[in-house]
Amino acid sequence: MANHFDEQVIASFAKKSIKIPIESIDYINLNEYVTLWLEKHYDKIFNEESQPDIVVIAGWPFFPSIPFFRKKGCKVVFSDHGIVPLDGYTGGQLETLKKLMLLKKEYVRFSSAIIGVSNFIIDSQSKPYSRGAVPLFTVLNPANHMELKIWNSSTIESINANRNGIETVRKLKTQQKKILLHLGRWETNCYKNSQTFFDIIRTIKNSKQDCALLILAEEDQVLIPEDLKNNIYPIGYISDNELIDIYHEVDLGISVSLWEGFNLPLAEMQWLNKPVLAFNIGAHPEVIVHPWFLCNDEAEMSSKALSILNEKGPDAITIKKASEKFHNYFTVDRFVNEYTGIFEKLSLMDTDYFFIIDVTNATKDPANTGVIRVTRRFSKQLQKYANPIFVIWDDTINSYVLPTRAEYNQLGQYNGPQVMHSEFISSETDRIPLSHLLPLLRYKKKWLLFTETIFEENGAKIRDFAKNNNMQVAAIFYDAIPVLYPNFCKEAKIRENHSNYMKGLAECDVVIPISNFSADCLKDFWSKNSIAGAELMVNQTPGECGDSARIAELQPTGYEEIKIFCVSTLEPRKNHVRMIEALLKIKKNHPELQWTLTLVGNRSAGALNIADEIQEISNQHPQIKWLGVVDDQKLVNLYREATFTIYPSIIEGFGIPILESMWHGKPCICHREGVMSEIARDGGCLVTNVLDVNEFAETIYQLATKNELLIKLSDEAINRKIKNWDEYVRD
Repeated sequence: MANHFDEQVIASFAKKSIKIPIESIDYINLNEYVTLWLEKHYDKIFNEESQPDIVVIAGWPFFPSIPFFRKKGCKVVFSDHGIVPLDGYTGGQLETLKKLMLLKKEYVRFSSAIIGVSNFIIDSQSKPYSRGAVPLFTVLNPANHMELKIWNSSTIESINANRNGIETVRKLKTQQKKILLHLGRWETNCYKNSQTFFDIIRTIKNSKQDCALLILAEEDQVLIPEDLKNNIYPIGYISDNELIDIYHEVDLGISVSLWEGFNLPLAEMQWLNKPVLAFNIGAHPEVIVHPWFLCNDEAEMSSKALSILNEKGPDAITIKKASEKFHNYFTVDRFVNEYTGIFEKLSLMDTDYFFIIDVTNATKDPANTGVIRVTRRFSKQLQKYANPIFVIWDDTINSYVLPTRAEYNQLGQYNGPQVMHSEFISSETDRIPLSHLLPLLRYKKKWLLFTETIFEENGAKIRDFAKNNNMQVAAIFYDAIPVLYPNFCKEAKIRENHSNYMKGLAECDVVIPISNFSADCLKDFWSKNSIAGAELMVNQTPGECGDSARIAELQPTGYEEIKIFCVSTLEPRKNHVRMIEALLKIKKNHPELQWTLTLVGNRSAGALNIADEIQEISNQHPQIKWLGVVDDQKLVNLYREATFTIYPSIIEGFGIPILESMWHGKPCICHREGVMSEIARDGGCLVTNVLDVNEFAETIYQLATKNELLIKLSDEAINRKIKNWDEYVRD
């Protein structure tokens, strides 16, 4: 469906095409006209059988049509190619670009999903324009489309079929000139920055290099300086087939653009194994075959151009490896598969369901303990599939309220969710009750999700609230530690609550234990208390850490200094003191072994003495450092710098740091019992008895001194299956 298209081309791949007549409508008003036309003709064009499931919109003039298609029951994917910078434009072009920005800000937030042509476009435009309300995906364009010869100039009615370009190139080659190609449109005094080429050509000429620059433009469109008349050649507009021939013939392609959402000519020329240069801006780092070809300024670009023309630059092996990686990725097949995968994912998203997440604790807790981390990361990932509402239980009114801006900011720490709708934010003085929004959801199937442990004195009231508002209730269950090991729980309030909390879980519609071990603990508890219980659906917690990519290759070993890393809240069951005793035993028995221990974790309110003791030990032993709470990037860096990790905990519901360690390719020493043994079973872990200081010390020493054991466990860590947050949410 479009206003203008070549019917012969469209007929070659589409079963049906719909042309919207524009008559004498001004271009600036096309968006409004198209939407009115759709409202008038939609039911004549489509019936129940032919109604589209997914509508892909690439922008002008279909922006206001996005909510129209959504109202018709279609899922709408906005293909985001970005809006160019306004600098340098005037008159009608400027007015059109300004309106384009306004329309994009107004309407893309109603899309079902946005697919950006680069991460640069997603981060700089899709995210801010959609206001966090739309799932975002990146699909980089392919580069091999032209060689597929889907159609050529003889099948395209509208093309300006200049056939003289390749002859011009070959004539210049006979004159022993080095041929450069200006990639993209020739536009001066705007982001295309074409005038910069004049000085680049001058620099090359001054270096005694005879060169010619080809421009894809007509002669009357380019004002060529007198001193460059014999060096710059406009060759008009040419067909794809002829452009391929020219790509093959030229010595170097250069893009002087100061902004690009992708830069297709850059990708096309690289596909043909021809060198290209571009500024290190926009999407260029995502598209360039190797970082060497990125330039920070005109001088560097001129210098690198001369190197290439003189057959210098990166060595052949480096370029071959980079080129192979580029060719494996930038294909039409990959492009189509990624789009198809998103469409399939979109078709699975049931927009009839609406999720309400209790974030009472995560909006207040400045730390990032395991439970809070799950709340934040789960909530953020769910936003890719749905638009959940986050709520806080207010026991003064026995109802849920919406968070304030400050509470949202706290929730959003450590890769937490973003605020998706400003209307979902309470003021500091006037809380918005959830009940004010429920009439808008009356046709939705509502689920209330407990991602945190709640106090049962409120739990019964919350479940009544959910029942009275036609909500189903699901809860993530972490552990039964305060019931099974009350001696490890110093806070009486938490210890006394947990048994009643586990009884209350039986009244939920679904309970989601984070491990089989936790599920067994809950079932045993229900059985001993003669409780029928709720449906259990085990969903193991992911090991993905922050936004870091998983380590896929073995890292160098043979460390001069063994860097040991431990992530855990400082509380009794985490067993830090025995771990340090074991390490100090190694220091005494094996003084030749160089090692450091870095600890990350918050103080525990019920066990401040442990933090004080560890601080005192670190003061006495400089190789032991406790950093307290760190941000996600610091956490990722510490994992990557470690030789291996230790998770000394005695009892857990899961043990996220164990899998996080293996996500980064680092083996982990952990307890041989409980859920730790469940996690260790799939490889990458070295289990021990963490209650026995002698055995604990011997295990640490073995991993620190036996390189073959370290390599074996590292390989297991890299190759074992570890769930990411996207898989967790979909499960």
